[in-house]
This record gives sequence, C-alpha cells and structure tokens, in this order.
Amino acid sequence: MGVSRRTDRKSWVAKSSHMVNGKRPQKSFNDKKYGGRGLAKKEAENWLVKINADILKDRYIDPQKNKITLSKFKEEVGIVKLNQRPKTKDILENTWEFYLAPYNISQKAIGSITPQDIQLHIKSLSKENGEQYSHSTIKKVVEVLRVLFR
Repeated sequence: MGVSRRTDRKSWVAKSSHMVNGKRPQKSFNDKKYGGRGLAKKEAENWLVKINADILKDRYIDPQKNKITLSKFKEEVGIVKLNQRPKTKDILENTWEFYLAPYNISQKAIGSITPQDIQLHIKSLSKENGEQYSHSTIKKVVEVLRVLFR
C-alpha cells in the first residue's frame, strides 16, 4: 500500500499493507496541519513505518478497540489460557465476577482507564462490613487486570 496523495490534493493517506481485524490501518495527513506538503508526506511515512513495525511485533492496538468496555474486552480476549489448570481458571473467573464485573470500572472504555482508575478501584474494594480484603485477594484482582492489559 504505502503513502499516496489524495484526489483532493490537500492531504496524504498512509495505508498499511497488513490486515488487522479484516481492515488495513490508515490515516490521513493534511498539508496545512503538518506545515506543508513535504512535511505532511514525511509524517505519513513515519506513521506508516511505526504502524507496520507494531503490527509485525504484534503490538498494534486498533484505535476502535479503545472504545469498548472492559467487560466486553474481557469477553473477547479472555483471562484464562488453555494450558492453565482448572482451579487457576476458576480463581481468575471468580475474581472477575466478584471483584471487577459488578463495579463501574468494568463499564469504562478500555482506552479511558488510567492507572489512577485502577488504583482507586483497588482501594475502594472492601467487604460488606467495611473491612478491607486480604492481600492475596487484592493480588488476584491485580493479576486479572494485568492479564487483560498485557
């Protein structure tokens, strides 16, 4: 694919040759926004190199994925692996169901979840009687979040 001039002649389009989720990542670079025709083309070429490298290293994150909720993302990606023991799978699923799914963080868009959101969620976890959960329970919650955001 590469970098090509748009038909309106005021911008460049960088389009990857690699497919991601059935689509080719692309982005438009307006001459005016980037300070002229040459600079816009250079910016498009730089973006394309970075995106292609991310795709090949399996680090590309589809911008549309940032808009789905953590709960939906968990359904798509999963938190268990095939080679895990059944007890480990149960622990991870139960941790999700009891300590993450019922809370607001599970309904936030994954692109908007910050480290502060995670810290606030963990600090707000407490039993019905007001006691804090044990360190091992908190570690399990952190582990589930780590698996999701890996």
